[in-house]
Amino acid sequence: MQWIFQSKQVDVPPQCRSYMEDKLQKLDKVLFESVNSGEVMVRKLKHSSKEHMYAVQLTVMIASTFLRSEERGITIETAFDIALERLKNQAGRFKDKKQQKVGRTRNQLSIFGSEKELKRSKRVKTKPMFLNDAIEQMELLDHDFYIFLNIDTRRVSVVYRREDGEYGLLEPDEE
Repeated sequence: MQWIFQSKQVDVPPQCRSYMEDKLQKLDKVLFESVNSGEVMVRKLKHSSKEHMYAVQLTVMIASTFLRSEERGITIETAFDIALERLKNQAGRFKDKKQQKVGRTRNQLSIFGSEKELKRSKRVKTKPMFLNDAIEQMELLDHDFYIFLNIDTRRVSVVYRREDGEYGLLEPDEE
């Protein structure tokens, strides 16, 4: 599998990159599906405590499913090791979920080992509006997300409230 390395606000030393590449080669055994590439993002945190100076995010796509893990640590290697372990756990749960899928009815769901049933389905009308209007509507409704038809892009979009209190925007890819 080919890994794409990216970094923000930090230069990753060659020995650190080599360390990560060695460990990522072992991940191929856990990932049972054909995975073409993965991404490693290393960033230095600006406003953080001394205990968490770096963040490492690992992302792989299996079939049409993304597995992503992000962890923080005092060193790049520490954050990487924790993120890699979490990614391995996710891959294992994903593999188990795929194996349990056979023989279920349409409304039966198995999410990482726990059986659930789809209790409600809802259709929503998407109103054409600007992003600022959608955020305002989301806040007025006191929701964590809001679906709307973005006037600027002419596409269905989702605005959401992030954990840090800021906002995020989800838009469909053109593929």
